[in-house]
Amino acid sequence: MGDLEYEFHYQIGDLVRFKHNHLNVTRILTGIIVERSLRMTRDDMYKIKVENPNRSFWQCSTKLELLSSVVKPDPK
Repeated sequence: MGDLEYEFHYQIGDLVRFKHNHLNVTRILTGIIVERSLRMTRDDMYKIKVENPNRSFWQCSTKLELLSSVVKPDPK
């Protein structure tokens, strides 16, 4: 069996926006993707670090809006 290459929708370091609902209060949060997880049974999950409140949230790819992609330096 060969190695499978998987393309994630978002990369670590991307700036994203998402809605967070807690106790019937919906807030729009902005953060940076710090970790990602491949789920074969549903959408990919991304761990997003936000500044206020100072915590991280796991969100699926369908709930994220890309604000800015991470720029990788050219290899020399």
